[in-house]
Order: sequence, then structure tokens, then C-alpha cells
Amino acid sequence: LPPFSPSLSKLKKTLFPRPPKPPPPPTGFLVDPNSLQRLLPTTVDTFLHNLGIFKEDAEKHQLYCQEVIELSEDISLILILPPSDQVCTPPGSTDHFAKLSDFVALPINTFEIMQLYTYQKSFMTKFSTVSARLDIELLTSQQRMREAFSKVEVTAAKQLKEQLESFQERTDAAWKEMRWIEDAVQKGRNQATVSSASSLLPVKVLRDVTRINLPGGLRGSPTPEPNSGYLRVFPAYTTGLVSGTSVRLFITESTTTTEVIHLVVQQLEKARIDKGIPGPPLTEEDVAGFYLVARLNGKETALDYDYTPLQLQSNPQHKWRLLVRRVAEERRTSSEQTTSV
Repeated sequence: LPPFSPSLSKLKKTLFPRPPKPPPPPTGFLVDPNSLQRLLPTTVDTFLHNLGIFKEDAEKHQLYCQEVIELSEDISLILILPPSDQVCTPPGSTDHFAKLSDFVALPINTFEIMQLYTYQKSFMTKFSTVSARLDIELLTSQQRMREAFSKVEVTAAKQLKEQLESFQERTDAAWKEMRWIEDAVQKGRNQATVSSASSLLPVKVLRDVTRINLPGGLRGSPTPEPNSGYLRVFPAYTTGLVSGTSVRLFITESTTTTEVIHLVVQQLEKARIDKGIPGPPLTEEDVAGFYLVARLNGKETALDYDYTPLQLQSNPQHKWRLLVRRVAEERRTSSEQTTSV
């Protein structure tokens, strides 16, 4: 049996170099969060307008808010995704951008490799070298396993193979972490599930800022502007979260009941998933089974889906409590009360 591969130690250094020293802590915000909140809608509108996408079609687009994509130390971007049926164009078909001479259609994998080699050239160079070496080393280790005869040779060959497979798993994990395009495309194409929708913010409600509030928790808030304000909404259905959980919304005068319901359900579903609470995923069809009620002095009023709930704050003396209810649970409760003896 040949000796342990001398390139393995070099391979390990290439794969897992010493981590760099952490940067000094930031001394403050480079951009005021409230300014960003005001600038983002205008910037998105201008960007889509320059692409020839106007109001009606622009409102169908989604802001990818799962993360800000850091292409390099100096370049970051925020993704805007089209409707789910336009995220990917099937071969042989065309879309809006096919009519524009400034754009060229590329397969996702081709675009992914190009942007990685452009902004992460050092990583891609090392990754390509490491992947090629690992493939050769794994094939060689498999041959050594077949040729091993004595117990010592079998043990040494087995240890080498296991170590190489461990390197391969860690390499695959590093590669997956760099592939942000795949995650974004999957979220964009699966907008029917609430877990995906919670990572997307419709351009139409871009000015709406949501925060999940668990009992005892504190959250920072942007400064209210004219024709905007805060609403706190409580779930009146089974979420799996602790009692007293609520969602605080920063909305405008144009935010409708339908949009409030979507925002609340999405945030609560995301909180449930983040906490590992089991339960079936909600779809857009499920969300259509929710409605919003306003309670005052023990009496409840169901709000129309096109109603703008900010109107409830027109009279400060009225302390409305907003609740999201689920039709399916109301029917189940009513059935249980009817059949009980």
C-alpha cells in the first residue's frame, strides 16, 4: 500500500485555511435605517421604470428580503424577483427582457459561475483546484481499498477514505453556502407557500415594516411619518407560539386589510418555523381563509378586505384590538359546540 498522500496536508490547508482576524466593530450606521426605508421604494420604482416595467406590472414584483447579497467586500445587492411564473423562462419561450438589446438570456448555472468568477475569483480558483484534487484522491483511495490485503493496509486505506469523504462533505457545504442564486430562485418560484412568501415583500407594500413581538420582547421602531402609523395585531387562531404573541406593523394609509392579514400570517409562520415548532406549511390558499376583526368594548367587527385599518386610529379615544381569525378553526369550534352534550 503506498504511503499516505503527501498532498493531503496541503489540500487541508487549501480547504480550511486559518480564519482571518475579525474586522473592528462598526462605530455607527453608514445609512440611517429610516432614510433607507424612504429611499428603497423610490429606488425600486426608478429601477423598474428604467427596465420598462411600469406600475401595474411593477406591483407584481417581490423584494427578496431573506438577506442582502454580499457579492464582495465592496459590492452588495438587494434582489427584486418577478412573479413566480416569470422567475425562469423555459427553453424556446421569450419574456420582457428578450425584447431589450442590453440583455442576454443565460442558463442559471452559467450565470452563477460567471458571477462567482467575477466577484469571488480567489474562492473559485481554490475551489476548482480542491475539487479536482479530491476527485483524484477519492478514486485513488477506492483503488487502495480494493488492493489492500493485510489488516493494517485495510485500516489505513479505510481511514484515508473516511478523511477524504469528510473533506468532500465540508467542500460541498462551502459550495452550497456560496450559491445564493439557487436559494433565491427556489423562493421566487415557490411563492405559494407562506414560508417562501415570508422571504418576499411585494413592491406594493414595500413601505410596510413588520416586527414579531413575543411577550417580554422589545423591538426598535422607525419614526412614524404623516399618513402612516403602527398597528398591533394578535392571532386568534392556533399558531404554536406562546400566548400573548403579537405582530406590530408599521403601515401607511393605503395598506389594506388583505395586506395586513398576509403580513401577520407570514410573520407568525416564519416565527413558528424559526423556533422549530412542528406544523403543516401554510399555502396562499390557506391564507385566503383568514380574516381581520376589530374589537371594541367586547364587540367585534369583521373588516372588509379592501378596508384600510389605519382609519381606526382617527379617534384616539377608541382603543381597538385587532385580531386575525381563521375560518377553519371557527367552523371546527362551532361544530364541537353543536355536537357536545
